[in-house]
Amino acid sequence: MVIFLTIMMGFSVLTIGVLKSSKKTKMITEGNNLVIDKLEYIQSCPYDHAAAGGCPEMAEGTHTEDYGAISGYSGFKRVVVVSLRATSSLGPPRVLGQKRITVTVYWNQDSQQNNATLYVTE
Repeated sequence: MVIFLTIMMGFSVLTIGVLKSSKKTKMITEGNNLVIDKLEYIQSCPYDHAAAGGCPEMAEGTHTEDYGAISGYSGFKRVVVVSLRATSSLGPPRVLGQKRITVTVYWNQDSQQNNATLYVTE
C-alpha cells in the first residue's frame, strides 16, 4: 500500500509539472500570436497615419493596450512604439522616411514578454 501511494504521489507531481509547463507554453504562444496579429494589422495600414483613418498605430510615439484592453486576452498588455529612424553610420543603411515599429506583448504583470520589429518605408 505504501509503494502504491508513493507511486501515485509521483504521478500527481508529474501531472502538476506537465500542467504548469502546458500553461506556460500556452501563454508564450498567445503572446507570439498577439505580436504577429498587431504586425499584420499595421502592415495593412497606410504609411501616412493621417490618411490611415483607423490606424493610429502608424503615428509616431507609444501606443499601449493595457491589461484587460485586448478582447479575449485580459492577461496581456501590448505596446507599439513607432519612431522615424535617424541617419547614422552605425548599423544597416537607413532609408529616408523609414519608420521603425516595435510591438511588445507582456504577460504575468510584465515579468514575461515577446517582441518583434518591423521597418516600413514610404
